[in-house]
Amino acid sequence: MKISLCMIVKDEENFLGNCLNSIHEYVDEIIIVDTGSKDKTKDIAMKFTENVYDYIWCDDFATARNFSISKASNDWILVLDADEMVTSFDAVKVKEFMKDDNLKVGRIKITNIIDSQQTNIKSTEWVSRFFNKKEFYYEGVIHEQITHKSKKQYKVGKIGINVEHLGYKKEIIEIKCKIQRNKDLLMKEIVKNPNDLYLCYQLGKTYYLAGEYDIACDVFDKALELCDSFKYPYVEDLIVSYGYSLVNCERYNEALELEAYNKYFEESSDYNFIMGLIYMNNAKFDKAIERFKSCIGNKEGRIDGVNSYLPNYNIAIIYEVSGDIDIAQKYYSRCGKYKLAEDRLKEININNKEKIGDSRINSLENRKKIVLTPSYMKSFKCIGAECEDSCCVGWKVTLDKETYLKYKKIQDKDLRPIFNKMIGRQRSQSDFSSYGRIKMMKDGRCPFLNENNLCKIHGKLGEEYLSDTCALYPRHVNKIDGKLERAAVMSCPEIARLALLDVRGIYFEQIEEYSDRIKIHKVFDTEGHLYINKPERYFWDIRIFSLSLLQNRNYSLGERLILLGIAYERIEEVSKSNKTSEIPLVLESINNMIDAGLLKEELDNVPTNIQTQIILIQKMINQKLIQGIQNNRYKECIEETLEGIGFIGQEVDEKSESIIKRYEENYRKYLVPYLEEKEYILENYLVNEYFKELMPFGKYQSIWDSYIFLSVLYSMLKLHMIGMSGYHKGMTDELVLKLIQSFSKIVLHNDQYIYELIKAIKDKGYGNLAYMTILVKN
Repeated sequence: MKISLCMIVKDEENFLGNCLNSIHEYVDEIIIVDTGSKDKTKDIAMKFTENVYDYIWCDDFATARNFSISKASNDWILVLDADEMVTSFDAVKVKEFMKDDNLKVGRIKITNIIDSQQTNIKSTEWVSRFFNKKEFYYEGVIHEQITHKSKKQYKVGKIGINVEHLGYKKEIIEIKCKIQRNKDLLMKEIVKNPNDLYLCYQLGKTYYLAGEYDIACDVFDKALELCDSFKYPYVEDLIVSYGYSLVNCERYNEALELEAYNKYFEESSDYNFIMGLIYMNNAKFDKAIERFKSCIGNKEGRIDGVNSYLPNYNIAIIYEVSGDIDIAQKYYSRCGKYKLAEDRLKEININNKEKIGDSRINSLENRKKIVLTPSYMKSFKCIGAECEDSCCVGWKVTLDKETYLKYKKIQDKDLRPIFNKMIGRQRSQSDFSSYGRIKMMKDGRCPFLNENNLCKIHGKLGEEYLSDTCALYPRHVNKIDGKLERAAVMSCPEIARLALLDVRGIYFEQIEEYSDRIKIHKVFDTEGHLYINKPERYFWDIRIFSLSLLQNRNYSLGERLILLGIAYERIEEVSKSNKTSEIPLVLESINNMIDAGLLKEELDNVPTNIQTQIILIQKMINQKLIQGIQNNRYKECIEETLEGIGFIGQEVDEKSESIIKRYEENYRKYLVPYLEEKEYILENYLVNEYFKELMPFGKYQSIWDSYIFLSVLYSMLKLHMIGMSGYHKGMTDELVLKLIQSFSKIVLHNDQYIYELIKAIKDKGYGNLAYMTILVKN
């Protein structure tokens, strides 16, 4: 069986020779149809074949293709364009493909070379170009498609022909005016067939390749409205190209809507890579890294490197701007010969040499660190067996790699059997900080606790043998703009006592300390180039404003939260309007009104709605109850809350007058007298959480999400206190400390619960300022 190469050409003297040189020895016949060349195209063609035909162009690619096929003397047809060059041809695979049956179409691999600002981008696609003319012909004025003559279903397969396509290189586009021609033809066809998904996709792709991204976005959006199935082979590229167009237009928030297509393309490197870029530009860095990692080693995508050096490079960028230079270098080094990565590695190495200088003079100085820390940290010391709630009970304890390997070598006769039985690897974790784990006993206790709740490892081997998890708890360290901050979590009873009971409030100071062992939870670089024109750039302005407001005792704590919501709502508005530079002015304006008391009347007029308040908070607590609570201290708080208010498992409605009455009575009779003197306890709690979690950013998807959670946090605690004060006929410091400590241990150490809670509130339409005001208003 023989093969005929069929081509249509016009003014291709710069490329036709290379194309025919690359293919002529693999085919038995060459058919060239010229549609009106004015250069030497026909002369070049005649050096390879006598079968050169003139054809009057009629703005219809399919008709021209079919004319070329009609001139072929062989049944099997291979189609190429003049700006394509064959780089490999597997003759054995092609012959095997021709043997089976005629009712199938062969796909060749085409690598497109596309100019970008910094380098050539390569994208690959498998395109149907090989078929038997007895069965198939072309349809379509532009971007013509192979169609079976009797409209039968047919198979497609890869045939081992690789081609490099130069037609999208900038200078060639300029010579051929290819883009404008395609636009004109496509728009003419769309007028005839306005609901043709494929034509709409191709028009969007044409605008995309021309760099007209705004128009491309509009066309792709329309195409998606027409899409009735995600099984069409081009739909994935439609969505990916739409994503790139949105990113190029800096319509980052809008691009997040492409998350909806994850269920269709979760295995695709191209889709996951563009989602990584979208998350990256929305400052959702954890999600971005997760997507990029899913690309590495996956199947090759349309864009060259999308499953190798490109995701590694973007992960490195994120770590570099976050200040994790060592991790950034690791990912840059995985990019091979990718020039941009090589340039960054050189720059980092130069900077490191400059920083090293004479820093080795004094090893003690090398260990000295300046740390911003809340006042209570200076007095903290673990109280061991005297602690009322061991941190080694009810939690998962992970082991860093260094500690895990130490434990494997321990020969102590008492500890060795426990190490052998109760420590294991976490092979699903690539992070060395979670290399292994301690398996807990059935009652949730750590197997290394003795009868006095003291650690056997610490007692026998010393502190240096504790894992990072055990040695550093309850400390929580962040790194912002290269500087360390240390706070602590309130799940530690001693921290809760020191921090919450200080009537002066929490204040912050810089201290010098010497420490080799630090685990950084979050790195945040507000000056990173990823935050240009984004609210994160004004982190310090927002933070100082917010902490000052939360500690402004001229207002009740509920009023302070409402004022914070007003400020954050305004920040969100200017951010969405691309006016982030106005954030400092917004904060200054609101701060002036707060200081002058201009918002007092507005706060006084905010209505209270106890029924709605109870319904909202009950749903939050019920969501947690469904999951089950293992901690006895918090379980007692829950039970006392429900009994104190009169919840008996039913939903609160207009008939629940007794619950509402008891809620209001408990609040006024038992809780208000306590809060009039001790509201600073809740203030200290919110201030610590705000500082520790890098609000309003940190782990939250948006500024408003952080506000929702802060309001929910306050409201859930307030509900607990109303119920517990009714149960005990009064409130005490001991009860509040027990509540906040156990609540923190169960709720705040569960990020997934926090995310789901925020999502549930927003999904039900409760996430706006009006509902948050109802939640916090006393």
